[in-house]
Amino acid sequence: MPELPDVQGFVNYFNHTALDKKIAMVSCNDEDLIKNTRCPDLQQALHHQQFRQASRRGKYLIAEFKKAPHVLVFHFGMTGNLIFGEKLSPNEMKYARLVIEFEDHSQLIFKDVRQFGKIWLAKNPLEINALKKMGPEPLNLSHKEFSELLAKHQQQNIKSFLMDQEIIAGIGNEYSNELLFQSTIDPHQKIKDIDEEKRSKLYSDMQTILAKAIEIRKKNKDARKKDLPEDWLLFHQKEMKCPKNPNHKLKRETIAGRSAIFCPQHQR
Repeated sequence: MPELPDVQGFVNYFNHTALDKKIAMVSCNDEDLIKNTRCPDLQQALHHQQFRQASRRGKYLIAEFKKAPHVLVFHFGMTGNLIFGEKLSPNEMKYARLVIEFEDHSQLIFKDVRQFGKIWLAKNPLEINALKKMGPEPLNLSHKEFSELLAKHQQQNIKSFLMDQEIIAGIGNEYSNELLFQSTIDPHQKIKDIDEEKRSKLYSDMQTILAKAIEIRKKNKDARKKDLPEDWLLFHQKEMKCPKNPNHKLKRETIAGRSAIFCPQHQR
């Protein structure tokens, strides 16, 4: 599932390709995609509009218009992606759930193979319950604020804490695995059992890793795990070998209802 760095990559891509173009036509190929209105109403609302800018909140992309009193909000589900171009191939169009065609004949496609993505047309993003309840952005948190959140949730499992969107926005399975690996924290642990040194390292790693991942996505929104640093867990996830010692095998386990990948030797 696209997480904070991935969605920031989509935002950068959107702002680089889709702004200031007048919308000529909208094709909605899946009625279930639009969550709070009907496709004909979406088509009417977007006709002749222009996007002003896109921004991110957690795992959501929020696209603003120049004149319309609405925003278009995207959640990418498991496999959502954005593709922009003039003559898209049949393969690129195969899983297109929404097609926005501009007057210059370029197109912005919302592609989604597994069809878990969602789109809303809203006057205010806070009309969407998940956004209304969403916690702070991790890169905006001070060390003190992060420490206070940890203290408030002492009885919670650390992995589920990182992934709870009402506590901290934008971190999912993969980056919670990465943060815990780099901080050498056992994902089984409750927060109360994590010492201050590791709590501080978790905060520092969260700032560094998310910023680095955003920078990588800024260069290529479709960057793969092989494009990540070699000392990251994500880089070695496919072969399930520990980045710190290839003789140590990574372990996959369900922890607090979440799928976790970790190194039992280094995360204690």
